Amino acid sequence: MEFSKEAKIRLEALARFIKEELGKGLAAKGHINTGKLLDSIEVDILDELGAVVLEGKFEDYGIFQDTGTRAGSLRNIDALTVWVRQRLNAPPEKARGIAFAIAKTHAKVGMHSKDGRPNPAAAGWMTETLDRISDDILKRLDEIFDIDINIFVDNVARQFERV
Repeated sequence: MEFSKEAKIRLEALARFIKEELGKGLAAKGHINTGKLLDSIEVDILDELGAVVLEGKFEDYGIFQDTGTRAGSLRNIDALTVWVRQRLNAPPEKARGIAFAIAKTHAKVGMHSKDGRPNPAAAGWMTETLDRISDDILKRLDEIFDIDINIFVDNVARQFERV
């Protein structure tokens, strides 16, 4: 079943709403540095055999910003050094040392941490946002389907009237 023009407009608005809310969640958790992750967020609405599929995409590292990482080996020091220079505005001669200190903390307690202890408050930009807006998403989808079901029933009734 093809979606009506009204349904497509509302589905596109839903995709924009989800994208905006995810961006707000990312900002609320303090994970906007260069804006690369924020700019990469996409929400597509797909029609898969008459079913609606909401597909979200973003930079790969966004999942680590959402879930954090477990304690383990040292992370990419070069990338972390760049982050330290950008985010913490550290001078180049000190940035690598700061990056190593952060990496050692990540290796010891995982990412997201604060003051050498796990900091779960920094995680969840995506999962918490989707949990928060899930009822609104379902309500909007119900409204969209009601529109298309009514249009479908009206069309079927018109066809019977012609017979």
